Amino acid sequence: MLREASRQFADQLAQKSVLLPLYRHRNIIVEIKNSDNDEQTWLCFRNGHCEVIEDKPEQVDVIIRGNSSILESVINGSERLMLLESEGNLNIEGSLPHVLALESLFLLTGQQSSLFKH
Repeated sequence: MLREASRQFADQLAQKSVLLPLYRHRNIIVEIKNSDNDEQTWLCFRNGHCEVIEDKPEQVDVIIRGNSSILESVINGSERLMLLESEGNLNIEGSLPHVLALESLFLLTGQQSSLFKH
């Protein structure tokens, strides 16, 4: 489920070129881990592209842990990453600039974004 949500996010992000300045020069690997069943997936931002990678990378820049429904809410942009962490619903490890960029991308790419209504 997380992998599919992550793939949908990467696909939506690729279609929204207006967001490219938010990640064009970022090289980030994000681990998204379900704390209930150890399901995990990785998003890789490199050279202005975002993709889901299959194999565990050697280095991870940001780790996001939580239950499946919360993680999917963050990935699809219906919940705010930092707010959920402050409420104790998620654990996040990583530098603040990376985490803020991710939150922006999740929100602006998500189905709830008012910037890109179809």
